[in-house]
Amino acid sequence: MLNTRGYREWNYKNAEVGLPVDTRKTIRGQHYVNVEVEVIDMMFLHCCAIRWATKLNECLRDYFVKSKAFEVAPLTRADAEKRAFFFGNTSFMPPPPCRYTGPPCPPPPPAPEPKKGCRRRKMKPQTMRLVPSIQPAPHVIHITPPPPPDMLTDVESLRRDDYQRHLFMSRLPKHDGGVPKMTSSKDIQARLIKILAVKCEIRKAFDGKVNALTVGFESLVSILPHCTIITVLRFLGVPEVFLSLFNRAPKPKLSIEASTHEAARTITPENGIFFGYSMEIFFSEAVLFSLCLAILKRIGSYMYRVHDCCYFVGTQVQTNHAEEVIFHFSKVMGWKIRSFSSGGKLSVGFLIMDLQTTSPHDTSVVVGIDDSKVALYAANAKLRLKSSSTVLQWVREWNDTVGTYAAHLFGPLANVFNEEHSEMIKETYRRIHSLVLGGSDLTRCVAKMLKPFVLCELEHDLQDIEPIIYLPQAYGGLGVKNPFVTIAFASNANESASVKIRDYLNIEAAYYTKASERY
Repeated sequence: MLNTRGYREWNYKNAEVGLPVDTRKTIRGQHYVNVEVEVIDMMFLHCCAIRWATKLNECLRDYFVKSKAFEVAPLTRADAEKRAFFFGNTSFMPPPPCRYTGPPCPPPPPAPEPKKGCRRRKMKPQTMRLVPSIQPAPHVIHITPPPPPDMLTDVESLRRDDYQRHLFMSRLPKHDGGVPKMTSSKDIQARLIKILAVKCEIRKAFDGKVNALTVGFESLVSILPHCTIITVLRFLGVPEVFLSLFNRAPKPKLSIEASTHEAARTITPENGIFFGYSMEIFFSEAVLFSLCLAILKRIGSYMYRVHDCCYFVGTQVQTNHAEEVIFHFSKVMGWKIRSFSSGGKLSVGFLIMDLQTTSPHDTSVVVGIDDSKVALYAANAKLRLKSSSTVLQWVREWNDTVGTYAAHLFGPLANVFNEEHSEMIKETYRRIHSLVLGGSDLTRCVAKMLKPFVLCELEHDLQDIEPIIYLPQAYGGLGVKNPFVTIAFASNANESASVKIRDYLNIEAAYYTKASERY
């Protein structure tokens, strides 16, 4: 049936009457407006959006590689010579070729003349000679000059490649063997936390302070103007035929019933798109690409974002310019900024990076946990577990909310964070366990749920039932996960990154002092 649908004349089923609308409530207690769309129409829009989102990703990545806007300025000759000297190559240019003059080559012997009137005799086949023939030496031997020294890639090129590979248009799907593959937003946010922490540590070490900017737009999905979407897509080169389709998709007629005595009235929305659908990803990423490009052209540095939450770390001048670009962009696009923070703190997930306070042990950025968000998260997890009707559903909800270590909320277990970060996470997970399980132990809680299904008597209740609880499902267990197992891998954390940077700078300063004395 999807093949019979044409994008030229497509429209919603019963579009003249209007799509029915009602309000619903999520498990977390949040209310939302639900628009009932036919399954065929939903699948048709999903296929079109996935195809166009994949094509948009390919085109923008090709633009990223070929455009001068994302091009890294090459090193000057002076900087290249400095890098060559620093990495051990004393000469930037290759040495001139050497000439070697040998003895003259003897002329070849003359060919034997055949004798007239002699009888030709048969030649016996000769065996293969294993001794190689010696070639005569040439008159002049030109020794090939050595190749130029391999110049290591500069930092800006590495940062550009990493941004393109992991964060540039990361929400858009990619082709993976003919099947679109999408990167999880949790993986994107976990990598983003690590990158922001590294940038803050570097700025703290070299500049003595950190200048950061955090911007969140006010419900981007519900306030995105349809005229803005069509204008951006037309600017990107989408044909008019598909622009007509994308103009009909986000604004169907909605049938709203006021009361039982009054007739339903129809309205046509001019702002907002359906949340959670592929069309929302395609539209929002196409518009937000313009913001990333505008900041890069103005500042020459990248803005990192997860959906509509934008983060920027740089110098004071760069942060001021980024703030101007974001406010001007929101004014042109008709958006409202929900949250804006500059300077003091940088919040991603549950982590709060205090950019002004210095750690008492070293010069690293102080990292904290937002307790209010943790309490709300634990309450929602407890509500989801309580609504589970079976043990297997309870295990799935547990592994999804509490059992698996949430790197996108607490940050990955990387060397950029010190041991205080790991201890803080352990204490936070103990608090979550206490709030979710009501002070009980995880093993006792699951064993209590399994007790009605265990028919035989167990000599040691907890010890005998532990393998059933924690073994993976492939081995006959329930596969209950524990976040402390993942945290235990970071128990032997290496030295803090800020300490390594400080020691390196001290060694470099001492070396420079001795070198200047001997110069």
